[in-house]
Amino acid sequence: MSDTCSPPSSSSTSSHDGWSSRSDASSPDSAYSDQPSVPEKTTSESESQAGEFFFVDPKDNGKTSSQFKQKQAFLMKRYHRERKQAAIQRLKAAKSAPSEKTVVLLNRPRIQVGARHGANNVVESRPAEDAEELVSNNSWVSTTYLSQGFKDPFDSYAVSMTDSMHRYLNHFRIHGVGAAYPLNVTMMGQYLWRNIVTIPALVNIFCFFSARHVAMVESKAHGETSSVQTSIKSSFQYRGNVLKYLNDLMRDQDKAVAETTIYAIASFVTIESSMGNIDAVMAHQTGLKRIVRLLGGVEALPHMTLSKLYQCDVKGAVLRNTQPIFPMSTRFRSEICHESDIFQPNRPLPTPPALNDLGSRFTSSLWFATLDRRMRASIKIVRRLIIYFENASLHPELGGLTDNDIFVVTEHQLLSLSFSTEEEKPLNEPLRLCLLLYLNLRIWHLQGLPILDSLVVSLQEHLASELLYLHSVAPELTFWMLFMGGMASAGRGGTLYPWFVAQLLETKEFLGVRDWDQARGILTGFFYTEQPGVPGAEDLWVQALVSKQYGYLVPGGGGAGPVVST
Repeated sequence: MSDTCSPPSSSSTSSHDGWSSRSDASSPDSAYSDQPSVPEKTTSESESQAGEFFFVDPKDNGKTSSQFKQKQAFLMKRYHRERKQAAIQRLKAAKSAPSEKTVVLLNRPRIQVGARHGANNVVESRPAEDAEELVSNNSWVSTTYLSQGFKDPFDSYAVSMTDSMHRYLNHFRIHGVGAAYPLNVTMMGQYLWRNIVTIPALVNIFCFFSARHVAMVESKAHGETSSVQTSIKSSFQYRGNVLKYLNDLMRDQDKAVAETTIYAIASFVTIESSMGNIDAVMAHQTGLKRIVRLLGGVEALPHMTLSKLYQCDVKGAVLRNTQPIFPMSTRFRSEICHESDIFQPNRPLPTPPALNDLGSRFTSSLWFATLDRRMRASIKIVRRLIIYFENASLHPELGGLTDNDIFVVTEHQLLSLSFSTEEEKPLNEPLRLCLLLYLNLRIWHLQGLPILDSLVVSLQEHLASELLYLHSVAPELTFWMLFMGGMASAGRGGTLYPWFVAQLLETKEFLGVRDWDQARGILTGFFYTEQPGVPGAEDLWVQALVSKQYGYLVPGGGGAGPVVST
């Protein structure tokens, strides 16, 4: 295998059971057109010394003054110079003390850095070592935030900042980026922060998310305290600010059809989807469709803008359990470095010994051959995706800037599938729902959020109507699907979680499963990996045993009040 991720050939076309991999080298868009260009010459010593100081008139401190743009340019120039020097020092240290790295899954990709000039692109392919110069790990760790409260000492944000905004943005840096991007958190955090500094709406969007998240976490831990009420009030304030900024953008003829506007709206819709605000999601997605159409469609957008657009699209579709509204771009797929490794099931994929049994109970079961061919292909794809995710989580140096897009493409494909409830193959639709739940629970880690409610309700309806048939044909698969539904409904209250637990107990007795080791063996045979620090299936197993022993169940392992189990 080549050690680079080179531009794909336009003649390369492959398909497998509905999963296709096409390349279009003639497309003028670059996969990384949003990335900053690398300086082509070094700064002379005299220039460097001249740029060390910037004198500011103490009487001229307004953000509307003529000095503001000069100050911004000075800070950005100094920031990039210091980052380059740090990269040079790391490179010197690496050359003086080389270390061996074990490549577990994929070779190190090359990163394309492109600058668009009219209809032409100038694309330069650089090794991932140079990509680290663009996105430095050291600039993302907490020790680089020098002042108390993680305030920006240079006041470089596009809007005036308060102490609470600094705190919420720091909370988003720690908790929000990982939720938005399962892999390459450091790299993607740097990319996000470059947008936050320049796009006013994004500051309030991420403060809105953080305030709601803080309120949810503190409410679960301590109840409805005054601090929780303050965070809820702040979230409404930031949401109002977001709507104001977006309305102002739409009134500006130039900004209304800008790529930054698409990025801001898509980010907002993604967060609204996770919180279950269906009306807001549908309204903003209608506006997004108009803007994308005015810009020439999805094929006209650069890769990173399209990545956020598709992430917003699939999360909105998950929330409503519908198909995505934007078609998948073949150019977008071809620009994902590891797309061919994941989406071609006939291509060998190195598998660690610990994951050898992952998904083995699917293919070894008699009912697997009765599934729709698209579902069989989807199961194989998700297995390869889980293997890649587990390896890339342990070895982030193997990843690339586009790795998170693989999950988005997979969800888009699953959401685009449609299986009639009147078909003679009743396993297809609940399996499709369970694959979507697994991706959102174990990769995006959205457990307990309202976004999954529609999927869980639909899964419960399908399982309830076919439970006797499922027990007779695929009891172990039923066991796994009930676990998926139970984990997704935990913490949400209502009757769904008790229903899944009750049916799980019945299926457990039917299979003769006595302990967690046996249960884990069945789950791993389908799709399940243990992730330290992440709520897992063992919590559900323990609660199910408690429910059986004491005859009652606390919804979600922490809800208020007992619910009598059936």
